Amino acid sequence: MSAKVAEPGASESVSIKHSAMTESIIERCLHHFEYSDAVTLAEVYYDQVKSDSACLLFARALYLNGNPLQAYEQLEKHGAHTAETRYFLAKVAFDLKKVTVTEKLLKNPSSPHELHPIFKGTDQEPFAHSLFATLMKENCKYPQAARHYHKSIVIAPILWSNVKNFCDLGGKGINPALHGYDIVHDQKPGNASTEEIFCSTIDEPSLLDSKKEGSFKSPSRLMTKRRAGRISQTDANSRYLTRNRTRNSSSKRTGMTRLITDKTDKSKLLIEDNKLTMMNLRRHGPPLSSVNNPVAPLIIKKEEESEGEQMDVENHEPRERRPLAEINPETANPEQYDYIYEEIFGYIVEMTGIQLHLSKYKFEDAMEALNKLSTGHSLLPLSLELLGRVLFEKAEFERSSNTFAELHKRYPHRIEGLEIYSSCLWQLQNATKLAALSKELTEKFRHRPETWCVTGNLYSLEKQCAVAIECFDKATKLTPKMGYPYCLLGNELIEVGHHDRAMKAFHQALIYSPQDFRPHLGLGIIEQRRSQLDKALTHMREAVARNPSNIILQCHLAVVEQANGNEKDAIEILNKAITGDPNNVAARFHKARILFDSKKFEEAKVELLKLKEMSPNESHIFFLLGRVYRKLGDQHKAL
Repeated sequence: MSAKVAEPGASESVSIKHSAMTESIIERCLHHFEYSDAVTLAEVYYDQVKSDSACLLFARALYLNGNPLQAYEQLEKHGAHTAETRYFLAKVAFDLKKVTVTEKLLKNPSSPHELHPIFKGTDQEPFAHSLFATLMKENCKYPQAARHYHKSIVIAPILWSNVKNFCDLGGKGINPALHGYDIVHDQKPGNASTEEIFCSTIDEPSLLDSKKEGSFKSPSRLMTKRRAGRISQTDANSRYLTRNRTRNSSSKRTGMTRLITDKTDKSKLLIEDNKLTMMNLRRHGPPLSSVNNPVAPLIIKKEEESEGEQMDVENHEPRERRPLAEINPETANPEQYDYIYEEIFGYIVEMTGIQLHLSKYKFEDAMEALNKLSTGHSLLPLSLELLGRVLFEKAEFERSSNTFAELHKRYPHRIEGLEIYSSCLWQLQNATKLAALSKELTEKFRHRPETWCVTGNLYSLEKQCAVAIECFDKATKLTPKMGYPYCLLGNELIEVGHHDRAMKAFHQALIYSPQDFRPHLGLGIIEQRRSQLDKALTHMREAVARNPSNIILQCHLAVVEQANGNEKDAIEILNKAITGDPNNVAARFHKARILFDSKKFEEAKVELLKLKEMSPNESHIFFLLGRVYRKLGDQHKAL
């Protein structure tokens, strides 16, 4: 039998576009931090096949090997043909500060404020929304930024950075978003059916307000008309399964195969060969956005509603959420229900309510919610961080310092929040602890902005303003970008009289923290020193409007009001501050000072005598009291 000889050139006509074994080896190199080997293999592999997956692997290897510019050039040369390559190219471009390129890659060409349609229904969708929101935020387009943070939360509700950023931008509609409903942006009047869920957002003071400790209360009214097991067309096309679909679908998900049930297109089998995506990595539970049903029993317990009946969640007191240990495992299908995920999601919901209070400077509400946390939850790092921040904003620096010290002791790997800890130590004039903290962080976390905030506060406390400014300036150039380092930089620049540069720092702080009162306070102080009293008054009023419970802000506003000739308004502001805190020495002293300047010497004397009892060692009080006695003709007491 003669062998069949292949014709010349036949092998060349076969074009291999994929090698599962090669991609697997490259992935293993990346997984085991052998980036140099991954770069070498990926380079050869891409040269052989020139495919999108090969390009993505090559770019990832370059990026992780510390060559982001080369990764960007490789992706740009190949082209962004898939959602994965497009997102990664946008991410690298953003890191390289190529803002125009990033925006072009993310936005929809036909609708510039919308996300590119290539991301729809992919694993990259929530992260693309998040990146687009960050880009919009840095361009001062806050409504668009809030929109995309909101959409990211709807899809992936347990991504905390998006939750926090959205709360800082107002957090409108966040409670329904956590449960998968985009009631803010996806409402289309006149296009509703009997199977749709109509939600009308009302005032959102809290996610956690409740008459019963430990229970949840939704901030929105959900008027529900739905059928059991309904799957919306939007959910059916999404790669992120909702809770309804997870429970009602008879399909089983494995590591490499996922079956999605659709009413209109019965079933689709998605096979992702040799490719671990975010969905594949969560084999034993639902994906990030699987908690998309506001009537889930582990999150919010409700009485059964008859079909079509309107339910007033705002005034409805839900049952207390049962601990996981009390749940009968026989009542749930273990293949369709992930108890650990449910517990984590419930915790994120609790923290979201606290963060929303903190972002809106409702500190008493935040403290009340923190006090309702279980013992296990209250000792988690995020809980301790938020507690420390709330206490810091309430000017309880000793308690805040102790909380952050406990956080740092329990979780030494965690650096978030330590910039606030350093400001507590600065307020307490504790140079010893501040120096020890600075030494530790500069050895472990030199690449983080929090480290240089801590070090800058140390030098500021030691009156080395020039070195402190260098540290704060370095903090502003590191990631993640935050507004607080710019505020610290601006305050230090005011101390040395560099007002122009300080103003730039405060304006930059407003870009990253648009709801923060500190930039407006700094700008108001600068304008006041420049005798621009109208501008100073505008900034001070804005600062007080954002944080009305801060008595120091009210004192600053009262001083500026007086400088503008509004003594009556200044006294009213201080009276309000004293009503909130009768023992506040600063508010009473400013009131006495304004009364003295207004030639109301008897009233000033009464206020100063109270102050003398409250703070017997304060020299400014006795000096002003002496001047009052002199104006009243009592020279003996004046001396």
